[in-house]
Order: sequence, then C-alpha cells, then structure tokens
Amino acid sequence: MHSLITLPAEFVYRILDQLSDFDLFCSMQNVCYRLNQILNTYHRYQTLTTLKLWNNSISKEGAQQMADALRVNMVCQINR
Repeated sequence: MHSLITLPAEFVYRILDQLSDFDLFCSMQNVCYRLNQILNTYHRYQTLTTLKLWNNSISKEGAQQMADALRVNMVCQINR
C-alpha cells in the first residue's frame, strides 16, 4: 500500500487534476516538503489563469497561501 508521499509524481498529478483551483492553491500548499516539490512541477500550479473569489470565505492562512501563490504566478483574469 502506498501513501500520497510515496506515489510517483505522475500519479499525484492525476489526483491533483481532480481538485478545484481554490483547493489546489489553498489546501495542498505547505502540507509537506514532498508535496511542495510535486506542486512546484505541476502545470496547473505554475499557471493560474482565472481567480474566482466570489462567495468564498478565506481564512488568514488561506489568504496568505493565496498571496504566496500569486507571488509566483501571473493572473490573467479575476472574477468577482
């Protein structure tokens, strides 16, 4: 049996493909060193094209994670 940490990155990418952009950026970042390494090479994590903030409650930690993500991404569109 494998844990998320021991799976090959390609399998983790397939799992990440099932997450929303919000969950990807706010829930998966800084979980552990290995997951950060995988996220740094994941195509959806590197390119953020649309940021939908309408009707989302973001905690302080979530806002900080969003700010960290925006530091390394260029946002093309923000929907309210």
